[in-house]
Amino acid sequence: MSQVDCTVSVNCKSDTTKAAVVADKLVLSYAKGEKLFLALNNLSMNIPQGCVYCLIGPSGCGKTTFLRCLTGFFRPVKGSIKLFGLNPGDPSLGIPGPNLGYMPQDISLDSDFTIAESAIYFARLYRVPLAGVQQRLTSLLKTLGLPPSTRLIGKLSGGQKRRVSFICSIIHEPKLIILDEPTVGCDPLVRENMWNIIFKMTSTKLTTVIITTHYIEEARRTNLIGFMRKGSILAQESPDAILARYGVPTLEETFAIMCRQERPLSGQNVCEQNSSCSSSSFNTQHESSGQQQSEDSSSSQSSNTFNCLSKTNLIIQWSLFTAVFSRVFLRFTKMRWYILGASFVIAYLVYLYATIYGTTPKHMAVGLFNEEDPPRASQIVLDNINSEVIQIIPFNDLESAYAAVEDKSIHGFLHFPRFYSSYAPLKYHFREPIDQEYRDFIENAQVRYVGDAFEKIVFQIIEQSLTRGLRTAGPQMLANLSLNPMMATWPITQGDPIYDLSDPSDLTGSKTFFMPVAIFYIAHVTGFLLSIYSLLRDRKDAILERTYAAGAGPTHILLSHMITNTLIPILTSGPVWYIALEYLKAPCQGSFPLLLLFYFLNILAALPVSFLFAVLKFDQMFIFMLAVAYCMVGLATCGILWPEEGLPYFMRSFRYFFPYPEIIRGSIRIMVKGCGLEDAIVFNSLIHSLIFYAVTAVFVRIVF
Repeated sequence: MSQVDCTVSVNCKSDTTKAAVVADKLVLSYAKGEKLFLALNNLSMNIPQGCVYCLIGPSGCGKTTFLRCLTGFFRPVKGSIKLFGLNPGDPSLGIPGPNLGYMPQDISLDSDFTIAESAIYFARLYRVPLAGVQQRLTSLLKTLGLPPSTRLIGKLSGGQKRRVSFICSIIHEPKLIILDEPTVGCDPLVRENMWNIIFKMTSTKLTTVIITTHYIEEARRTNLIGFMRKGSILAQESPDAILARYGVPTLEETFAIMCRQERPLSGQNVCEQNSSCSSSSFNTQHESSGQQQSEDSSSSQSSNTFNCLSKTNLIIQWSLFTAVFSRVFLRFTKMRWYILGASFVIAYLVYLYATIYGTTPKHMAVGLFNEEDPPRASQIVLDNINSEVIQIIPFNDLESAYAAVEDKSIHGFLHFPRFYSSYAPLKYHFREPIDQEYRDFIENAQVRYVGDAFEKIVFQIIEQSLTRGLRTAGPQMLANLSLNPMMATWPITQGDPIYDLSDPSDLTGSKTFFMPVAIFYIAHVTGFLLSIYSLLRDRKDAILERTYAAGAGPTHILLSHMITNTLIPILTSGPVWYIALEYLKAPCQGSFPLLLLFYFLNILAALPVSFLFAVLKFDQMFIFMLAVAYCMVGLATCGILWPEEGLPYFMRSFRYFFPYPEIIRGSIRIMVKGCGLEDAIVFNSLIHSLIFYAVTAVFVRIVF
């Protein structure tokens, strides 16, 4: 056994291909309120391959920002970064990708997943064969004192979650590992085991590890320490060298001195210092031949990985997409009772909306004071009034009928005069000049209705039902007197209606208008809110940044959410259509496959809009409030609750900023009128929804 001398020269002017990380004069700033905050200020750094590098600094000094620059999540406005001699994001580098293991400061794990599911997800992202993942996971769980792999992440303590996060960052044994405060919340024994795992990887795999920690004395076991303050590196040396230089016993005292000086060590550039990584600091005690064999093996494996990355890009992109999609879909399957319940809630809302809103009121109490004795013509009128809509309640005098209207026991009352049967038929051919006799005649020939006009809808429906009864009764009264029934027709004669699916009990057209509106609007809003929730969950669990570091991009994430959030509502739409078509007897005169296509586009068009809401830099509750406001504005201004002709002119164009009004128009024509794509409105609805989806999807991809 021989010890290996790991002395390296950390010099920015040296051959950067021998270094794992070379950062040269990095500058990055961002707006913080009205001020410009300088996160990185001419930061320079050189980390040799196979080294454990500890970055120390107070909160807000730029440590996490620098690590995000290494992962490719941030791009500095000035300066350059080289990782193993290549730029971050180079296809042959695999960073972001399988050659990077990243553990962010946040837990960044899905709380609904088990430990095994989380590890497998990241293993799939890193394209690690799953055959060996379980064995390695079992070993790491035992070493770090974690519960069985079937335990949910949400059931773990804070320290246990960080250990699982640590496992997910090293499960694939990458070339570069970035650990942002991995030991926070862990007891000393666990921290010792974590360090042993780190040093084992650096000694056998030549893995480079960059670590930040709040336990400053813990950094004494690393090979190099970088002291950072206000976006710059104050010093970079081995722990023993820096303690000897300052002549103090602890690193905390050293850092305190540097902070007071606020200048690089000895006034020199950090990258011009030589640092000695002794055998003890690397903690590598093995045969030189074994070390050389490990280097050759690692080099060969890296070369193969790089070649694979450049030759099979399409397979890699598909692998990344399937990994992200499986995670998003798995999370929804874990919410199966929620989704199943939501599908029945949607069906119930459609049922409730279609059976309550817009349906004709039934058995509305209307009083009757009939002075005819015996009733003849008045009985003909009463027989032609829809008894399902109006319930007749007789009264003996006008005073009691008036009192019943005032105390709300009835909606109104009918008054037939004493000589109604004698005078009513004569009014159709009365030709005498207007005088008092004519006025008396009219008084006895008219049916009077007195109603409470406060409830406008009820008042108008009763008036409409009574008018229909009178129009039908007039010709019958003339026929009984052997007179021409045509004399009782109204001045306006209704021709044969177009697309007449009217039901005598459906005076407001609830089945032909409100029911299609309910189905499509509720499905759209459900898909919209479900998509927002899905992406906000990713934001809450902070899993997006870690997914980016593994090589997946916005396209993989958006497609995964888009497919899942479209598939789930479609799969749960069965109860909705069954209730609408079979139970509520909604019309479906046209092609049902075409109707389902519009239903699919209706849900699909909701997704890009929901993504725009989800990426807003606001609190989640505020985003949901905005989403609800968006749904309410669309409901009020898109001709759903009220015809758009009744809206102010400046609000009529609002419908074009919402995807579902045009889809609903086309869907109503398919369901009610049996139209197909040859119909101009149906075709334009299809084109509008496709254009809306394409424009919003492109915009979302740009800003995401």
